[in-house]
Amino acid sequence: MRNATEAQETLSLALERDEYLRVRISDSNGNLVDRTRWVQEVRIYDDVEAFAHGCDLTLHRRIGDDSIAPLMQSPSMIAGGRRVVVEVAFAEIGAGAPGEADWIKVFDGRVDDPQWGGLSNDLTFSCRSRIAALLHDRWLESAHIGEYSGLQQVVMQQLMDAVLGEDAPTLVVIGDPATTIPTYNQRRQSLADALQALADVNGWVVRERWHDPSGDFRLVLYEPDRDQVFPDATFTAADFFEHGDVRLQTLGVRTVVEIEWQENLFGIAEDPDAIAIEGVGRKVLYIDASNDPLITSQAQAQSLAELILRDVSTALVGQSTSHGLFWRVQLGDLYEYPADGEWASESRRMAVVGYEHTITGDPEIPSTTRIDLRGQPSGGAGRWYVRDRRTRERRELFPEETQDPPEPPILVGDVALYYTEGEGPGFFAESDRESSLGGFISTTRIGTGLGNLFRAVTQEEADAGITLYVVIGIANTSEGVPWPAVRGWVEQPTAEGVTIEIGADPAGIVALESESAQGATIADDETAPSGVSFSAPDVVHEGIVIGTLEPETCRLVHVRLVVAEGAEPQITDGRICFATCFPRDASEPES
Repeated sequence: MRNATEAQETLSLALERDEYLRVRISDSNGNLVDRTRWVQEVRIYDDVEAFAHGCDLTLHRRIGDDSIAPLMQSPSMIAGGRRVVVEVAFAEIGAGAPGEADWIKVFDGRVDDPQWGGLSNDLTFSCRSRIAALLHDRWLESAHIGEYSGLQQVVMQQLMDAVLGEDAPTLVVIGDPATTIPTYNQRRQSLADALQALADVNGWVVRERWHDPSGDFRLVLYEPDRDQVFPDATFTAADFFEHGDVRLQTLGVRTVVEIEWQENLFGIAEDPDAIAIEGVGRKVLYIDASNDPLITSQAQAQSLAELILRDVSTALVGQSTSHGLFWRVQLGDLYEYPADGEWASESRRMAVVGYEHTITGDPEIPSTTRIDLRGQPSGGAGRWYVRDRRTRERRELFPEETQDPPEPPILVGDVALYYTEGEGPGFFAESDRESSLGGFISTTRIGTGLGNLFRAVTQEEADAGITLYVVIGIANTSEGVPWPAVRGWVEQPTAEGVTIEIGADPAGIVALESESAQGATIADDETAPSGVSFSAPDVVHEGIVIGTLEPETCRLVHVRLVVAEGAEPQITDGRICFATCFPRDASEPES
């Protein structure tokens, strides 16, 4: 968790405080210029499966006669590659504006691809952190064998120095990795991927994160405290708004890890307690390291297998909790939340695996932080699922006589969206748009035409503004092929003032023909469901998590149509999309 002064600590969890935002963007000469007055919203996010944090900004494209659209100015105020620094400050109510020393940096990065157009007054762009952008964009462009060797951190720095020269960041090492790289065979890949491969040797983490001694974001190599007992913060019920999602998750768990470091020689680790849990059982994660020059001994394979097992077998309970803007959060923090008689009967300690700050340019709208928590501190499970998947893919490309036949790809006809109906069992009866209010998945597929989800909004309803709801089901009806890592996103309607949002039902993934309710039911299309968190992701890698749909399983999804007051009545267009996505080369997400 980021350090704070006594005054900052007092205000960091206060729900009543004055909040300040400053966004500075460099001009064509590289000078940072305050552009806060243009800001509508800032979203800063990080995830344990990512290499570094990111940021999305939404600005006013025009204020009065002034426009910041890149094609309206020369030189433009906003352009790809420009530096972006986001800072926040807090004060007791009425204490006055912050001084220069009060600003807290929460993001430092580069602009990627501004977008604008249509009737909207928005200019939007995503940003990558400075170091992440550098290491993702620059590549090792040639292959070499045995050019580098030595301590793990030394080889990492040598790679960056060779490619980036004076621009290479200095690697900060926390602790002693005590790992020697005997021979590093350089491949053609990005610097970020090369550093991750070196970190995978001993399960350490290399990523950009806040470094208190430097007072800035740095590239850090460190070992997650997988044995941490004492929490970094203990929250009371007054310290947060709500638990938006509490879940049990077993589909992404692996209870056995096998690393084959030479042909028929394995490092094997098992978690008998997890294997014994109902609904979990024996699930194997297998890594073929027989051709990996970085894993060269039984002891090394065994140690790594035991470490990986701790990352993939213990995260059975997860939750997402909404706070006021909590700038001190860091990935890997261990937090304790109280028993509340509503969500859990006992207090629980979980590690931060992701977070998202949402900061508006309106001082009247409080900023928030959503914190995603799961299990113990770790380096993330995704890196190991990627190794497992690549092993299986490689064996499909180079089959051996002893190899099991590869799984066939899932067919388009085996995955579809369906209306829901109020009576069970699931996948038994027909339904239609008007009856699609949740409970059970029906046998009626949703077509592709206009008006297939929501009824037409009348002039009177549009004048007053209205919010409508529908519940649909997404299903895998195949007989033996899973649909992995499914996420959902939205292509918004073209009409101004109309938005679509989606949220996965808290019941999670269930059997397709379950006789028990497969999700929540709403009374009518104007009744909001309880316990559903809605959002409007517009790209697949930021989509809501559905999870891995095993054969003959499904999950209900709630869809919300928001028609702002004064919008034009219409039959709503727009699309809801679902696809497999392992974000940022990460792996099996939670369900």
